[in-house]
Amino acid sequence: MEKSYCYCLNLQLQLTLHCLIDATDERMQQKMEEMEERMEQRMLEKFNAQKDAMEQEITVNVVARLQRLNPDLQLDPNMLMFSARASGEVFSTQQAAIQLINRPTACSYNQGGVDQEMEDGGNEDLEGQ
Repeated sequence: MEKSYCYCLNLQLQLTLHCLIDATDERMQQKMEEMEERMEQRMLEKFNAQKDAMEQEITVNVVARLQRLNPDLQLDPNMLMFSARASGEVFSTQQAAIQLINRPTACSYNQGGVDQEMEDGGNEDLEGQ
């Protein structure tokens, strides 16, 4: 009788141990998945911030070139609707770009930059069309 009691106790102990290990494994797996999701979210946010900065820079460059061709050019904020992002994001991007573009020095914003590259032969794509 005592031997069977010890055997039952041993089985219960093993079962409890397996349950604890399984629960720990599940928690670890869940923590890993949460960490991966947070990392993916951060990477996506960084990517979107870089994309927004590039869109803004391109817009400023294009409008500055247009303003050099036509100094009386007025900027319509609706021109800067790049994509279907949240209106708050678009609005902040628009405001930043408009402030940069509407400055009196906007006409000289990119001298020696993209314009210089175009004059130096950086416009092969345009010439081939």
